[in-house]
Amino acid sequence: MKPPASLAPTELAQVDDRRVNSERREVARRKVLRGGRTVWQNGDSTECIVYNLSETGAHLEICGPVPNTIDLVIDGDQSPRTCWVVWRRANRIGVKFQDSPQFFRMPAEPMKITSAYMKHADECRMLAKRAEPLDRETLLKMAEAWQAAARRLRKKIR
Repeated sequence: MKPPASLAPTELAQVDDRRVNSERREVARRKVLRGGRTVWQNGDSTECIVYNLSETGAHLEICGPVPNTIDLVIDGDQSPRTCWVVWRRANRIGVKFQDSPQFFRMPAEPMKITSAYMKHADECRMLAKRAEPLDRETLLKMAEAWQAAARRLRKKIR
């Protein structure tokens, strides 16, 4: 197939470069298969599966619609990551993390992180008071998970 005559040589080179190197991520990704949860600003959340992960983003499979900005909590990781959706295909999305990742490094101030975890636990308990029974149970489990993460981090600090 011949390229259109209207493309300048530099534009043609850019098109060809994309075909040769379709990998345009800033940082290499790691293939993973982990559970997670997307948490929305209004307090709703849904489970997801994380298929790949890098320092700057992730590839997720989700159930249902997701807003453009979410917090991602990956099973086994300590901190939620604020991210935004950069692509969507059927029930899969690609997200980019808002700031430097907590997954790959220990926070500089673990006591601040511990207090943030306790704050998340308190927020879950507060939301549980107004939630439907099934959602209440999930929120109370989330609160317990945040509290357990805070205890583990405190133990690690000592």
